This record gives sequence, C-alpha cells and structure tokens, in this order.
Amino acid sequence: AWIDDCCDIGENLWEESHSLAKSYSEYREQELNYDRKRISTRTVTLNLKQKGFKGGFKCEKIEKEWKSKRIIKGLKLKPAFESVDDNNNIIDFKR
Repeated sequence: AWIDDCCDIGENLWEESHSLAKSYSEYREQELNYDRKRISTRTVTLNLKQKGFKGGFKCEKIEKEWKSKRIIKGLKLKPAFESVDDNNNIIDFKR
C-alpha cells in the first residue's frame, strides 16, 4: 500500500516525520478516497514504529542555528516524478 507505493526502504534512509504524515494523508485522500481530516504526525509515527521502523532526531545547522527534526529511520519518500508507470504520460519538453 502506501509504504510500497510512496517510500523506499533501506537501513541508511530516513525522512522527517511530518513529511511522512503529510504524504500518508494525501495518499489516503487520493488513492483510497478517504475524506477524513489529515492524519496526525504522532499517529503515523506510532504506526510506523509498530511496523519496526525507528524514531529519532536529526540536527541540521540552518542560518547559524541548529535545528532538530523528528525523523523515522529506515525509509524515505520516493521522488514525486518517479511514480510515472506509463511512458505516454511523460511530457517531452525538448520539442
């Protein structure tokens, strides 16, 4: 389902928790036709931990300040353009 369709899985991969929650909520709305409000980051994080993924923090320096981000280790969102299954859906901008 969502993990297979939207995520790459690997030991050295990680993604911000809020990005995963946003992606999952959008997937539910578009693919599963759920019109329920957005799923919380906490709920998605807990569900992923139950599936064996690990939570953690990632520190980054942004404009002279260190920021800490909540992450999930072991998976990363696939690039948006990678999901094209049919070559007829690809726009050739070289024309």
